[in-house]
Amino acid sequence: MNKLELLNSLPVIESEGSSGELEYVMVAKSPETIEVLQQIGFSNADIDEWTTDDGEQIDISVIGFAAGAKWFQESKGFINYVPENAPEWAK
Repeated sequence: MNKLELLNSLPVIESEGSSGELEYVMVAKSPETIEVLQQIGFSNADIDEWTTDDGEQIDISVIGFAAGAKWFQESKGFINYVPENAPEWAK
């Protein structure tokens, strides 16, 4: 699996975007999630930085783009292209 496929294998709890900008993509912090993020190449320090204050979730929005994504769609997850229906500024 490539990095985006690994990242998209994580179940998303909640995501939010506004005006074409991704605000957050939350996944549960679990040993399985941490293992996937480490396989992609992120350190424990990186993961801790993106973990919520309560320690239960990780915001993977930054991780997705660092892993090569160009866009996030709720139905597909992180993708490596900008869809045609994206705002003009994103193309």
